[in-house]
Amino acid sequence: MKARIDKYVEGLFVPYSSSWNERTFVSLVYAWFVFFAFWNWHSVWLIWGEDSVCIRYGAGDTRLNNLVYALMYNLKWFKPVFIVHLVVSFFSIFHFRGVFVLRGLAWLSALWIYYAGINAMNAGYVYMMLLMFFCIPYSSKAAKPFWAFLSRLSLLAAGIQVGLIYFYTALYKLTSWQWLSGEAIYQTFVSDWFSNETIRNVAQVMPYFISVIFAYIIMLFQFTFPIIINWKKTRKYAVILGISIHLYIGIFMHMWDFALAMMVPYTLFTHRDDRRSRMTSHSDDDPMG
Repeated sequence: MKARIDKYVEGLFVPYSSSWNERTFVSLVYAWFVFFAFWNWHSVWLIWGEDSVCIRYGAGDTRLNNLVYALMYNLKWFKPVFIVHLVVSFFSIFHFRGVFVLRGLAWLSALWIYYAGINAMNAGYVYMMLLMFFCIPYSSKAAKPFWAFLSRLSLLAAGIQVGLIYFYTALYKLTSWQWLSGEAIYQTFVSDWFSNETIRNVAQVMPYFISVIFAYIIMLFQFTFPIIINWKKTRKYAVILGISIHLYIGIFMHMWDFALAMMVPYTLFTHRDDRRSRMTSHSDDDPMG
């Protein structure tokens, strides 16, 4: 066992050229923030402007809190920060020398914007900020052991984060009578906001136990996700089921920002070739080739 662990740790430092799914994953993480900005463009001033509908909250008179309040109450501060965030997030999509600097700025500006409109944000934004942070040191061509290690560590952390999100979400649902009884699923079927007329009509006549079945399938999928996504025989089915669930959330529940946030990490699990076979002989000292 010790020999296998040592071999695995040693392999983390081997220079390599990343696969298409790794590069796509990192690009999509930053592209999501550009999408989020334009998706909610009509709500920008309602959330962060002088007439913000967000509930004002009290906080101590500190420099950090004052910066947050500046974005909430003063459009002169918000506009340049928002523009910088859009620009650096856009360029962070691409893989070029020194891009980690822009990715760091994208994360910092996203963090600032989040806390300035915290009452209007959903879990998808927090989730993507975590992935954005993990992807800062990622290099598509890690030529040196140190940067190869950071790149692999960033992807490993992102993958673990996805598994933890599903696992703890399932644990929460197992303590909720709405999920255990199937009521949570049934209410989404009959809700005017979370479904269309066809689904509502079908839900009214279908047996209630079908909602219970759907609820338990979702809970079982989320609870076992860390296993089935890493097991070759079940990975394809886990990806298909996961994408299907989140497409439903986007199409029928109208939560496209959240749905896309949850679908982005699936690109990490679509191609699992041996990274050792992609080792390169790069001699460039720069970490962000």
